[in-house]
Amino acid sequence: YDSHPPIPYWGARAPTRWRSLRRAERAAGAAAARVSAASVALACRFSHGLGAPLADVLDAIGSAIDDAQALEEARRVAAAGPLMSARVLAALPLVGIVSALALGASPWHFYTGATVGRVCALLGILAWVAGIVSCRRILARARQPDEDTDAALTCDLASAGLACGAAIPRVLDALASASSCESLSWTACALRLGSMWGEAWEETPAWVHPLRDALESAWTSGSAPETMLARSASWERRTRLAEAKTRAEELSVRLVGPLGACFLPAFLTLGIAPLLASLTGGIGM
Repeated sequence: YDSHPPIPYWGARAPTRWRSLRRAERAAGAAAARVSAASVALACRFSHGLGAPLADVLDAIGSAIDDAQALEEARRVAAAGPLMSARVLAALPLVGIVSALALGASPWHFYTGATVGRVCALLGILAWVAGIVSCRRILARARQPDEDTDAALTCDLASAGLACGAAIPRVLDALASASSCESLSWTACALRLGSMWGEAWEETPAWVHPLRDALESAWTSGSAPETMLARSASWERRTRLAEAKTRAEELSVRLVGPLGACFLPAFLTLGIAPLLASLTGGIGM
């Protein structure tokens, strides 16, 4: 437990490169598994630091694991159409070449013949490669998971720690140790020294704010924090799911750029140009 990455989403990083558009949708299950494993690892570190029963802590993060799977499934479903569009667009220049051959043209003679043919071949290949690279980058960017720590998971862990009888500063210390967030340790220390609630949380990152808001009434008025923590975690999960769906649905719009700027020119120069040259007798130009 001494050496650990600062996550919950440390293990959900997207691959450094995409081998093919065909494998894009296969990463969803692996990404969900990595997020789930990272959540379990964080829970184990939290349980170890707090001294809480591991079984109770793991039971509390069941929603986080289910949420990771639902999130990746929503991304996969929403991105299925754009992924198919990307494959069709990538094959468009090949369709043009095959069509030219079927109509009696000789694309190879056109590409290796006159200067016009060589220029068309060069421009078409460059546009085709640029379109494939652009599509891969767009798809990778859309599927890239959030790098911020999971606020809903921290709420679940805090609820489990409080249910085991730990005080709020002790829970914050355990969370700080598990997630490598030093500002949470400062917050716990400030609360022990009697600082005002808002002042103690001034240096914390944005992903801690839902936890801060959920625990405020428990610290200031002594109310039970379980309900507010559950509501905060539920709200964070719904918000993240909606954002993931929106990001995936925007793929169709983003893929219009490679279509107009790369694949259509490649289709025209690699498929239509040899056909027109053959029909007009321009192969020997």
